[in-house]
Amino acid sequence: MNRHDFPRFAGLLIGIAGCSDGTLDAFTHEAAVGGTSTSGGSANASGGATKGGSASGGATSGGASSATLLLDDFEDGDNQTLPSGGWWFQTSDGSSTLNVSYATQSIRAGTSTHALRAYGNGFRDWCFVGLDLPGQPNLDARAYARVSFWARAEPGASVRTLSLDVLDSTNINSMDSTAIHFRQNIELTSEWTNYALLFADFVPTSGSSALRLDRGALATLEFWVFSPEAFDFLLDDVSLLP
Repeated sequence: MNRHDFPRFAGLLIGIAGCSDGTLDAFTHEAAVGGTSTSGGSANASGGATKGGSASGGATSGGASSATLLLDDFEDGDNQTLPSGGWWFQTSDGSSTLNVSYATQSIRAGTSTHALRAYGNGFRDWCFVGLDLPGQPNLDARAYARVSFWARAEPGASVRTLSLDVLDSTNINSMDSTAIHFRQNIELTSEWTNYALLFADFVPTSGSSALRLDRGALATLEFWVFSPEAFDFLLDDVSLLP
């Protein structure tokens, strides 16, 4: 089994669990204590560059609208989402330690003063920071076309590639009853950047390439690192956009 097979099984063991009737229920993740914090570098006056929005992930203003669903801005310093019922969690292959803080001081722009920070190194295969979405066992997100977030890497980080996986509660591997992961990869910079990724552009990591996310039954977001090298990234203002 290569390292890219791990997400198929982690979707069952970590993100969501298969029931005897073929439906999926989310695990409950207890409140976590934030790890160490760091002082995040500020972006430019406009808050950093902006990416995502077109079918290929082109440019967008990244601005919020009245229809935006803000999942978490991390200003409250805990691992619960702003809409009740969602939880952040972290896991790995067990070969090293994944450090996560939900209250890292990081002045980005305006009233944004805190972010999620995840860092570590020495992982044999994988680690990720995940979010069980509010509305478990799934979130009806048919009103939204994109997942949006701000992110940056600390300047000293060797790894700049993040794989964002989205899971729903209806696309299931028939062979082992695990959830199918739908993925996009992004490249981080040392400046705060807004990513607005179309759900339609996420592709399955297993099964038929024709499969598409069921936005009416979203379950989990997962930010993966597949590298033994040092990584150190920050996330902020995780949202769903129309």
